[in-house]
Amino acid sequence: MTKEVAVTSKQYAIMQKGKLDMVQDMIKENLGDSKITLSDLSRISFPSGKSKTWIVPDIEAEGGEIEAKAITGIVLMTQRTRQYWEESFEDTGGGTPPDCSSEDGIFGRGNPGGECDNCLFSQFDEDTKRQSCSEKRLIFIIMQDDILPIMVSAPPTSLKNVRKYILGLTSKQKPIHSVYTELTLVTDKSQGGIDYPKIQIRKVGDVENPEITAQYAKMIKPYLQKEAARAAQEGM
Repeated sequence: MTKEVAVTSKQYAIMQKGKLDMVQDMIKENLGDSKITLSDLSRISFPSGKSKTWIVPDIEAEGGEIEAKAITGIVLMTQRTRQYWEESFEDTGGGTPPDCSSEDGIFGRGNPGGECDNCLFSQFDEDTKRQSCSEKRLIFIIMQDDILPIMVSAPPTSLKNVRKYILGLTSKQKPIHSVYTELTLVTDKSQGGIDYPKIQIRKVGDVENPEITAQYAKMIKPYLQKEAARAAQEGM
């Protein structure tokens, strides 16, 4: 059995008295009338190969980023997306919007469009063990010193672990924003013998004042869902 790490709400910026009321005012003061888009949010880079280290953006660090063995925070929401390109990255060089995309992993818009589960491109190819239409899960997690979430894009190889975690919380009647979550990386090997990292995710504590995080998640979730949909359509 894995021991939970001691984490308290007092350490988190958004848990401090009056902080939620300051979020919108602070955004307006820093950005004026411009809106924040998903591309404005910091993203945690997913490594390749055997690496078990996250590259985390940090404006106060030299070089603007730090390495971390674990990411710990409060997950505000997760969002499934799908994207399909008719032409390969090798042919296009990237940078083109997908021919078909889904903002929820259920219904696709574009060519071919329709229900994702019934789409030929969402099925696993027996030879490559991959789907032509790539599924991801965007994880929006708020970290200790921040008042805006940071985004982690879980690739197809990590979806099973993330889904298992979410279902486990659901079974225990715990909203995902009512617990502290830790994301680490483990190395796995493909059938072709290639090493790759995948996400290991676990609960490391309960939020002492979940009504605060519930309020914040309710406030920001519609906005994040809208931006996640736009990102899926544009191939971000």
